[in-house]
Amino acid sequence: MKKKADPTLPETFTLDNILTTFATDENARTFLESWIWPRGPVCPRCKQTDPLRVYRMECASVRAGVHNCKDCRRQFTVTVNTIFEDSHIPIRKWIIGLFLMAASKKGMSSLQFQRILGLGSYRTALFMTDRIRFVLQDGGPFERKIKGHVEIDECYYGPKTRKAGPGSKDKKVAVVGLVERETGQRRSYVLKRVSADGMAKMIDENVEDGATINTDASGLYDRIPTWYDHKSVNHVESSFSLLRRGVIGTFRSLTTKYLPLYVGEFDFRFNQRKVTDGERMVAMLKKTTGKRTTLKALKA
Repeated sequence: MKKKADPTLPETFTLDNILTTFATDENARTFLESWIWPRGPVCPRCKQTDPLRVYRMECASVRAGVHNCKDCRRQFTVTVNTIFEDSHIPIRKWIIGLFLMAASKKGMSSLQFQRILGLGSYRTALFMTDRIRFVLQDGGPFERKIKGHVEIDECYYGPKTRKAGPGSKDKKVAVVGLVERETGQRRSYVLKRVSADGMAKMIDENVEDGATINTDASGLYDRIPTWYDHKSVNHVESSFSLLRRGVIGTFRSLTTKYLPLYVGEFDFRFNQRKVTDGERMVAMLKKTTGKRTTLKALKA
């Protein structure tokens, strides 16, 4: 007899079993604690982990999920110093929202987010989705310079124009993507002004010396430093197809100010494309810690 899959394992997550497994905030909080604190509660201030010094408060007068640190003499929950801190949105809705964004290849608009989660206002949905996008793009997907064979391509976003020639892209911003062929990982940048010198500098900052760089025949790549093996072809396969479809079909239009948030979201899903939706959601969840965000920070 085939063993039934455990519905709490990330690789088996579907929207159906998430709605069942995390039907209550208590269940959702327990799940959150198990992934953010895999070895037990950690004080967000002094980092104390000793169970004799850090413990859950079980008093009837204290709200669920509150812990106390004897060293700091402060109370805290698992949401402290995360994007969930001071949010009035139930934790179970945050988890469902993370899964929806993890599973939506072409992205999900804030209006659709609001309808599915039953949020009170569009502003709440927008702030919620922007918080998630903020932690996905902050810091970039790489901890090192990329190496080996690197493919670079760019696409442009902005108002439509009938003008042809070099000046036709003056009012558009460029999104430049660097893909490490061996790992399939991508890092993207939003550039308001694109020049051969600026492109060469960006490549030098992100690509290891001696790497082989494949680009199209654009003049933007004419000044790539000589310590790279630069190969130019007529066409480089674009990795931005889903981002283009998301902009056209899901979001309809994006302001250049917030474009980096959306680029970061699509980069994250691209780099996590070989895992299940549930595993991608847990990877998102792990990036939410240590990155408390405010409306002021997002606008900046």
